[in-house]
Amino acid sequence: MYALSKSILFKSSDYRTEVYRMELLNHHAIVNIHLNIYGVAPYENYSADYEVIRLSDELTTNGTCNGINKTKEDTLILVEKFAIRAMEDKDRYWS
Repeated sequence: MYALSKSILFKSSDYRTEVYRMELLNHHAIVNIHLNIYGVAPYENYSADYEVIRLSDELTTNGTCNGINKTKEDTLILVEKFAIRAMEDKDRYWS
C-alpha cells in the first residue's frame, strides 16, 4: 500500500515472465518459452508464448497458449504438446 497526495494505492496483482528453453529430443528442435505469470500466489494464472526452432534448417514457427492454466507445469506440458504438433504438421508455416 502506498499513500499518495490524494489517494491510497493498493497493489492488486503481479505480472512477471520466466524464460525457458525446451529441447525436443525426438524431433530435433528447440523451443524457447516465455511463461507469463499473472496474479498473486496462490491465485496465479499462466500463459505462454513460444518459438519452435527446427534444427535441420533453423527455420522457426511460433504460437501462444492463451488458456488460463492452473499450474506452471500444466502450461509447460501444453507448450510441449503444441510444439510437437507443430513439428509433425507438414502444412505448418515455417520462416
